[in-house]
Amino acid sequence: MSSTVNSSRASLRSLSTDSGIDSDIDGPTGQILHGPLNKINHVGLNGLRIGGTSGLDTGRFTASAVVEMKYHIEETDDILNPRNYSLLSSIDPDVYPPALKPHLGEESPGEGNLRRFIIVDVNVDKIYGARMRSYFAYHKVDALFHVLESSEEGKCAEQVMGVCEALKKFGIDRRRDPILSFGGGVVLDVSALAANLWRRNTPIIKIPTTLLANVDAAVGVKTAVNFCCEKNKIGTYCAPLAVYIDSDTFLSTLPPRHVANGMGEILKMALIKDLALFEHLEEDGSRCTKRVLRRSIQGMLEELEPNFMETTLYRIVDFGHTFSPMLEMASLESKYPLLHGEAVNIDMMLCMYISEELALISSEDVERVMRVVKSLGLPIWHDSFTLDMIESSKVDITKSRGGRLRLPVVSGEIGSFVFLDSVQDVVMSRAFTKLERAGRSTVNGYLA
Repeated sequence: MSSTVNSSRASLRSLSTDSGIDSDIDGPTGQILHGPLNKINHVGLNGLRIGGTSGLDTGRFTASAVVEMKYHIEETDDILNPRNYSLLSSIDPDVYPPALKPHLGEESPGEGNLRRFIIVDVNVDKIYGARMRSYFAYHKVDALFHVLESSEEGKCAEQVMGVCEALKKFGIDRRRDPILSFGGGVVLDVSALAANLWRRNTPIIKIPTTLLANVDAAVGVKTAVNFCCEKNKIGTYCAPLAVYIDSDTFLSTLPPRHVANGMGEILKMALIKDLALFEHLEEDGSRCTKRVLRRSIQGMLEELEPNFMETTLYRIVDFGHTFSPMLEMASLESKYPLLHGEAVNIDMMLCMYISEELALISSEDVERVMRVVKSLGLPIWHDSFTLDMIESSKVDITKSRGGRLRLPVVSGEIGSFVFLDSVQDVVMSRAFTKLERAGRSTVNGYLA
């Protein structure tokens, strides 16, 4: 018996080594046991030199690790069609970071008794809720729907706790069953934060249903809610398990204002790094084609991937996001509350005038941008925007950016940039005056 066990142990150890795991077998039961050779939970004293062993002599220990992030953003068609199995994808628990385990339909063995906790935007639920429930019923999935308000005012910690309470009652298996979230930026941010907090991270699949979420909230790894009347003050970094984009289904019912809202973020990427995308918007900004979507997502990922955790504070994706957070929150108390992309656009137009004041770009380029903004249906002004707000924004953002303003602005030509670590008050005042003057010729902030 002993020789047989040893032979089996050697065979298994050989196989396990190929996968990076060394194991032993308990002979009588055949149970796999993790032993010293696999270096699991045996640090330093057993030869795995994580951080070295000098702490045994000095009392000073060092821990070091690299946290890997990997997820896929994938276009899919007709995601609510029962023959589309994307929403049945599960989690592969044996890899790190957790990976998507695609459902192969009728060819997927052992995938019975599926359970899904589904978070859905209240407006999306009104339009697509019946189809969603029919989809999961067809596949005999034990599904619980948790409907969320999608307003900026409701983007709060209470919503996050509400999701967590529902998760507890549902009893989700976070090693097997991903959370699904259908919605725009607000719902995806709330959902992702709740998922990240529940049991210290429950994998989530995002299905963006607005143009803004397609190119912004669903693409990155930041989660957040508003706090103390300030935007996104509580949040984490948490990569989704996957993102499924079905623009043909969900964008077809999106109101025109929300299409324009998303185009604000697309214009951001065009102005700061992608002249070709800007020229495409100049030619035909009325249609958001697959080419526009893909180019915007690609551009965003190029900037985020090397800097997911924002350790580098010079970030061109912050273009339009220096003064807009305070403006967006202040506008909620006004007659005409701004959507996120609208506030971002007003911020970008101020920055365009700053660039013009500093002779970084020509007046002709500013006019080109104005024409595109008008064609996209984005506002350039809001009465809540003041010089005092700009000064407060500068102080607040300088703290979060390590003591410097690090303001990305267009420089040289559209699609190129430079960072400004400070802006003189006189330059800011002149730029604001130009923006305000242009705003006087608008109808509720929109160019006529």
